[in-house]
Amino acid sequence: MEMNALDWTPFRKAFPIISGEWNKWWSVGEGWFQLMWELGEALEAIARRSQDEGKPLMRIVQVK
Repeated sequence: MEMNALDWTPFRKAFPIISGEWNKWWSVGEGWFQLMWELGEALEAIARRSQDEGKPLMRIVQVK
C-alpha cells in the first residue's frame, strides 16, 4: 500500500516559528497528521515562550 505524503502548508501557516525548513523532509501518511498537529501546537508554544524571553530557538532535527 502506497502512502502519499501530506501537504504541510496548513501546518507551516499555523506554526510559523517552528515550521521553517524542518518539516520539508517529513513523509508521513494521513494517519500521522493529528499527532503531528498536536506536537506542533506544543512545540510552537515552547518556541514562542523562548522567543519572548530572548532565548535561542530550538532546532528540531528529527521526529520519529
